[in-house]
Amino acid sequence: MQPATVVVQPAALRVRAFQQLTKPGITAFVGLSAAAGYVVTTRNNADPVSLALVVIATMAMSGGAAAMNHISERHLDARMKRTRQRPLPAGVIGVRAATNFAWALTGFGAALAIATLPALTFFFLAACHVTYVYVYTPLKLKSEWCTIVGAIPGA
Repeated sequence: MQPATVVVQPAALRVRAFQQLTKPGITAFVGLSAAAGYVVTTRNNADPVSLALVVIATMAMSGGAAAMNHISERHLDARMKRTRQRPLPAGVIGVRAATNFAWALTGFGAALAIATLPALTFFFLAACHVTYVYVYTPLKLKSEWCTIVGAIPGA
């Protein structure tokens, strides 16, 4: 199957396409989980600024990983009825724009985490990102073990 041709779209449609690349429902849930973890571990000493930094860094890296997943699976998405209208197979945005967006989100999240959060927090964010993008995503096509591997970044 030929890759989708990118058609010039109205700005609102392109913004929505970039939002879809982040898998907003999953990314919001990941952010909520990070917030809950922060609140539980800090007990009554939760600092609103630190909480916001944890959530923003986590959601940025999660959104970047989700966008990278869209890029990796665009050819499969184009063949399935359920996924063929996603931004890349539908041609709403191109691979280069999606890749730049994915790396920008990931880089922003990583830089924010490195600059403002404990090193161990960055380590876990980076480990989840790498596991999701470079282990779980390719393994989905090869083995049922992908579910076990996917539980690591999912946790």
